[in-house]
Amino acid sequence: MLSLAGSMRGWASHTERIPMSYRNALIKKIHIAKRDLGMNDETYRDFLERETNKTSCKDLSEDQMRHVMDKFAELGWKPNIKGTFRAPSKKPYVRKIYAIWGQLCRDGIWRNKKRSSLVTFVKEHVGCEDPEWLTQEQASKVIYALQAMVNQGRKL
Repeated sequence: MLSLAGSMRGWASHTERIPMSYRNALIKKIHIAKRDLGMNDETYRDFLERETNKTSCKDLSEDQMRHVMDKFAELGWKPNIKGTFRAPSKKPYVRKIYAIWGQLCRDGIWRNKKRSSLVTFVKEHVGCEDPEWLTQEQASKVIYALQAMVNQGRKL
């Protein structure tokens, strides 16, 4: 007899046959929502049982997980989507550029808060494609231009 166990590796054991990585991502999202909503374990398990008749997230089907996420949304939970994380530069002059740019954004002087707008600004001023690739000399020119905007309070 042929065993299906090997061919099912990496898939959830539920009838919906969703990939394990997707399933694990949903479980993580549910646990993040639980934390953000301030639920302790007892409250969380009571909530799951009330909504799905199960007390553990690992026993839920994909539809049940989506139902739980919908209920969390009704309770006011919103995923925190801020885009991809970018580690701070190891170069102090690049960190200074980002700091001044961030202040310009917070003050409302720099209207477009997307990183791409800073990249375009840098490219127009010194011809470099990315702030991380700036030399100290190029960075000084960018810092001077950004600082002038802070001083003038000029709108972009």
